[in-house]
This record gives sequence, structure tokens and C-alpha cells, in this order.
Amino acid sequence: MPRARRAQGSGRARPDESGFSTVEYTLMVSLSFLVLVWGANLILWSYGKGVVHSAVDQAARAGSRVDVDSAAVCEARAQEVLANILSGSMGRGVQISCSEADGVVRALAQVTFAAWLPPLTDSVFEATGQAIKERAP
Repeated sequence: MPRARRAQGSGRARPDESGFSTVEYTLMVSLSFLVLVWGANLILWSYGKGVVHSAVDQAARAGSRVDVDSAAVCEARAQEVLANILSGSMGRGVQISCSEADGVVRALAQVTFAAWLPPLTDSVFEATGQAIKERAP
């Protein structure tokens, strides 16, 4: 039988409600943490996209210099940028390839960033950087 206590200012007894808000509080805190994690995941993906775009741009510029093996220099520079700025699990989701055709050096990144929690899905995209190959005078 539930314990009854007297309401202040009233002569009648009411059921004990102590601890009732604990369940609501726990649910709201849990939901707030989920939203926080999803938001952090989206912010991190945005940062990662910026890094990948920077890496392909720098790689294409490095490969466009005179008298260099364009594809090799381009890929080396892209890996260097990624290793310095986006290492770890996010960096492992980035594959960069470089090519030179018709006087243009192109760096292509195929990227998959994993989602931390459902219902977010993995972020999959491509980024391209290009630069015109320099010629000796």
C-alpha cells in the first residue's frame, strides 16, 4: 500500500510522489546526450570535408610544378597533408589518386566518414582538385 502524506495547507492525504521526476530527468538527459553526439558528428564531418578539399588542392598544386613526376608528387603531398591534419580513423576513410592529362593535374579523393550512432548514415563524397601543369620557359 502506497505511503500517504499530508499536503501542506490541506487536511487530506496524497500518495507519495518522491522519485517520480527521476525517470523523466534520466530520459531527457539521455536524449540530450544523443543530440549532442549527433551534432558533434556533423561538425566533425564538416571539418573533415574541409581538410580533404585542402589536401586535394595542395596535392594538385604540388604536382603541377615543372620537372616533377606529377602523379607521384601529387599523391605524396596529399598523404602528407592527411597525415598531419586528419590522421586516425577519419584519415583511413580517405583514398586519393592523382593523374595528369592534357596539361592538367587532377587529384581525386573518395571519402567515407563513419557515423558514430544511428540514425545518421556514413558520409560518402568525392572531392577533386586540379591545377594546370607548369611549363619550362
